[in-house]
Amino acid sequence: AYNYPVTTEIMDLEDAKKTGAMALFDEKYDDMVRVVTMGEVSKEFCGGTHVASTSEIGVFKIVSEESIGSGIRRITSKTSYGAYEEFEKQQQMLEEIAKMLKVTSIAPVVEKVKSLNQENSNLAKTISQLKSQLSTAQSADMVNEAVEINGLKVLIKQLEMEASEGKVLVENLLSKLKDGVVLLAISSGDKIVFNAGCSTTAIAKGITASKLVKTAATICGGNGGGRDDFASAGGKDSSKLNEAIKAIEDLIKG
Repeated sequence: AYNYPVTTEIMDLEDAKKTGAMALFDEKYDDMVRVVTMGEVSKEFCGGTHVASTSEIGVFKIVSEESIGSGIRRITSKTSYGAYEEFEKQQQMLEEIAKMLKVTSIAPVVEKVKSLNQENSNLAKTISQLKSQLSTAQSADMVNEAVEINGLKVLIKQLEMEASEGKVLVENLLSKLKDGVVLLAISSGDKIVFNAGCSTTAIAKGITASKLVKTAATICGGNGGGRDDFASAGGKDSSKLNEAIKAIEDLIKG
């Protein structure tokens, strides 16, 4: 059933179209075209080389598939011994993965990966909870460093930590200050991230988190912004940090 003969005919373009042969609409064809037919399952305009019958293809393995235009996709595959080699390469990869997962065969690989993914998810949750607890502990110590500026409790602090943890720490500090301004300058190499939080009283005085981080980041060769109550921005030049902090203090003083 799969041993279809492959035939080629050189035909007049209009006659070829009448046969129902498939053509790519964005291709330009000469008056005479080459029509390749594979039994009753395939008939198309094609200038490429082909086997004498479909049975010569043997094993067929798709190795890639991609879009090459609107509604057009390209499939790249290997056949015959090339396909066998591709299957063999994948078998070797599976065996190597099995060794890395410390299982005795490739059969339990899928279940083992599922188990590791679940374990990783559980560990990520635990880490997140511990970071939150650490943030709360840090904020309890740092809140005592706040100073009063323009009737507001202000805490400006430079830290070395994961930038992603900045928002939670700002929220914890601001909740303890009750009414004020928090700005954290989080260093990471030469780069710096500013996270700021402002209470409603500070916002009413025209001091917003967006304005604070934008001012600091601009001095440090960056940019950014956000909401009035919380904002984040990045800077590229940490050597300007002291200048940026001074500008923030002056902004709060009014």
